Amino acid sequence: MDGPLRNIPGGHGGTRSYPWDVTAKEKLRRAIEALSETEAKEALDYIVRRRERDPLVELLDNAPEDDEPTTPEEEEGVREAKAEVERGEVFSAEEIKRELT
Repeated sequence: MDGPLRNIPGGHGGTRSYPWDVTAKEKLRRAIEALSETEAKEALDYIVRRRERDPLVELLDNAPEDDEPTTPEEEEGVREAKAEVERGEVFSAEEIKRELT
């Protein structure tokens, strides 16, 4: 056989080797064929949910929590920003859009 063997999922945790390069979609098709009907339904539900989600929201939801301690300068910046909001020293999104266009 020419070329290296490629391992792809073969269902139930195993793999199958094919002596040719295959695309990701072809690997997916073959993996799907090895799924039970229940596994296929779960995979389809997962794909549908992924396609309906906003990628930015997904990224933010899955981002690691910031566990770095804040610096005194950052804490002061937060206090200043909150004070500006309380004094009404803010711009709405519409005001910013008008200013920029």
